Amino acid sequence: MCANTIGTFTCKCKTGYSGDGFSCYGIVYFFFFILSFIHFFEKKIDIDECSTNNGGCSSNALCTNNPGSFSCACNSGYSGDGFTCTGKNSL
Repeated sequence: MCANTIGTFTCKCKTGYSGDGFSCYGIVYFFFFILSFIHFFEKKIDIDECSTNNGGCSSNALCTNNPGSFSCACNSGYSGDGFTCTGKNSL
């Protein structure tokens, strides 16, 4: 917000924003910047855990890479947590 005064003017940030009045930053913009920063580096440093040894999943499971992580799911006809998969006919 700018206010005209005799011979000059003053500026100050609106409520909820901070800065010198010429540049004002709100909390929403700060969080947007941080999330953009994190998203940028997640894409740059993601490691595909599934590319080596099926990610440690069972040989009877599908390994799915996720940003910063991975998951294992037993193939059709098998049950378990993805790291250990047992066939329906196994004893």
